[in-house]
Amino acid sequence: MHVHTVLVSLADPRTSKRSQEVMESMRGKVDGMIDLRVDVNELAGAYSADIALTTTWTDLEAYHAYESDAVHLEVRAVVLDLMSAATTIDYHGIYFRYIASGYVGDGDALSFLITMTVSLSLFGTATVIIDLLTIYVLPEKKLYRAATYEESLDFSDLKKRMKSGETQASIINDLQ
Repeated sequence: MHVHTVLVSLADPRTSKRSQEVMESMRGKVDGMIDLRVDVNELAGAYSADIALTTTWTDLEAYHAYESDAVHLEVRAVVLDLMSAATTIDYHGIYFRYIASGYVGDGDALSFLITMTVSLSLFGTATVIIDLLTIYVLPEKKLYRAATYEESLDFSDLKKRMKSGETQASIINDLQ
């Protein structure tokens, strides 16, 4: 694999869109070109280039054939008219190309509700199992039972006492 990168400074930075379109017109038209990428600089500075053209080639021979290709020469003539300076860098290496594909899925309210219901049921079941184990099985079951349940006063005969005419104040005094 061979990679050829050209950093172009334009005579008029307002022509960057035109330059980008002209460079991208080579995509798929030159034999041996694996990839073509044209990036426009968005943060201009004193040492910045306006456009970066990066082409990836199957091998060095394909790149050398590109140098005299009619499509390349036509694009090169237009870009030479628009640019003020250019810098190139070429390097070789192994080319790995990963293409992610697949299907993630769509949201479904019914599936969501079923999943949430089952999840909450499982949490509830786990809580009951843990409570039963701590209160009836573990060695510290008396301590856990006291910490888990608060015993209240016996109100079973409250209704009878109120029907018999006893005042609430006297009943409250007895409960304390």
